[in-house]
Amino acid sequence: MAPDGSPLGLSRLMHFCHAADAGLRQQFNILEDGGRAAYMAWCLTGGFRHLGVDILTSGRNTPSLREPVTPAQKGHISPPDHAVALVGYAFGELGIGEDVRSMAAALRTADVPFGILDFPKGLAARQQDYTAAADVADHSTAPVTCFCLTGFDTGRYLVERGEARFRESYVVGYWPWELPHWPRPWSVAFELVDEVWVSSRFTQDALQLVSPVPVIYMPMCVRLAPPVLFDRSTLGAILGNFLFLYVFDANSYLERKNPAGVIAAFRRAFPTMTEPVGLVLKVMNAPPDSAAWEAVAEAARQDPRIRIIAMTTTRAEVLGLIEACDAYVSLHRSEGFGRTIAEAMLLERPVVATGWSGSDELITQDTALAVRSALIPVEPGAYPLADGTHWADPDLDHAAYCLRQTVQDSHGRAKRVAVARSRVEERHSAAAVGARYRERLNLIGQIINGKTAH
Repeated sequence: MAPDGSPLGLSRLMHFCHAADAGLRQQFNILEDGGRAAYMAWCLTGGFRHLGVDILTSGRNTPSLREPVTPAQKGHISPPDHAVALVGYAFGELGIGEDVRSMAAALRTADVPFGILDFPKGLAARQQDYTAAADVADHSTAPVTCFCLTGFDTGRYLVERGEARFRESYVVGYWPWELPHWPRPWSVAFELVDEVWVSSRFTQDALQLVSPVPVIYMPMCVRLAPPVLFDRSTLGAILGNFLFLYVFDANSYLERKNPAGVIAAFRRAFPTMTEPVGLVLKVMNAPPDSAAWEAVAEAARQDPRIRIIAMTTTRAEVLGLIEACDAYVSLHRSEGFGRTIAEAMLLERPVVATGWSGSDELITQDTALAVRSALIPVEPGAYPLADGTHWADPDLDHAAYCLRQTVQDSHGRAKRVAVARSRVEERHSAAAVGARYRERLNLIGQIINGKTAH
C-alpha cells in the first residue's frame, strides 16, 4: 500500500521527489490512478536520473523511511555546543526567509547557541538579505535540526542532501501551512520529523488531524528593522490623503492573497473618485504572463488613486513603506500567520483584514477591523493539492464599510492601534518567543536522553 493509501504504491522517494518539484506536480496528478501510473513509469525509465537522484543510496538508510528509531538512539544535547541547527533560506527575501532569520534573533535573545544552514536551491526569490549572514555555518553537528521550510521542501532537502541530518539529529519541522487540511500526498513528510512546530492554532488544528508526531504551537518572532524613510510623493499621493497599503508576494498564489478583492473593496468604499484616499499595492514576483495578474493590473489602471509597486525591495524599505502609509489592508483568503499584518501593528498602523485563518490571532475585535467572510471551495489550480478543502471569500461590502470606518473614526482607530501594538509585542517579541524556544529545546534534550516522553 502506498503512503497515501492508494493501491498503486509509489515509493517514499517517489513521493518526496514529486513534492519537491513544481514541474512534476503540474505534470503528474498522483491523486488519480492514471497520474500515479504515469509518474511511476517516468521515475523508473530515467526520471530519477533526470532529477540527479541516486536511487541506490537516496533515503535508503533514513531511519524514518526504513524503520522506527527511538529518540534515545539519536544524539545528545550538550549545553556548550550548538543546541540547534536551523535549515532555511538564510538570505531569501521572502516571508519564509524572514522566518528563519527571526527565529535566529529569538534564539540569540534567549542565549540558545545555533547555526543557520542555508538551503537556497530552487528558491525563486532574490537572495540579498544579509542580516543573518554572521549566523550562517558551513556545517553543524547540533543534536537538534529545525527545518524552517515547507513540508515538501524538507523532503527536497532529503532528496538533494541525503539522510545524514535526519538520521543523526532530532528533527523539527517548523512548517508554514495556510489551509484547514493537510494534503494527503504530503503525509509522507511527517516520516522525516520527530515533531512539527506551527505558528498558529489554525495550522496546529489542520496538522493535528493527520500528523503521527506531536504538533507544537510555537508563535513566530516579529521584529522591526530601522525603516527606510519613504517619500509619500513618490506614490502620487496628495498631501493629506489617507493611504491604504497591501504588501504581498505573487509567488504565494494570487487567489489566496486576493489583491483583486482589495481593489474592488476600495472602489466600493470610495466610489466617487473624489474622496481624499489612495491605495498602494506592493507586490514582488508579479507574473508577467499571468492572465490573473493582468486582470489585477487592469483593475488598478481604472482608478488613478491606485498605485502598484511591482518590485523586490529590502525589508527595511517595506517597513518604510508601511510607515509611510496610513493603514494596512489584507483581504486574504487564508493565512498561516500574517507577518505583514503583525509588522503593520508594530508600526502602529490600523489594520483591516479578513477575519479567518491563522491571522485570527492577530485580528481580534480590539486590535483591528475584521472583515466578514463565507467559506468557499478552493478552485482547482488556485493552490497546490487543495482539492476538497476550503478558504474564505471576504465580504467586499463589509470590507468597504471597514475601509470607510478606518478613515472616518480616528478615535476607534487610535484605540485599536494601541492594543494591537501591545499585543504583538507581548506575544511575538524576540524575548517572548525565544523563551518558548528555549523551554521546548530543553524538553527535547530530555527526550533525546530518554528522560521523558513527548
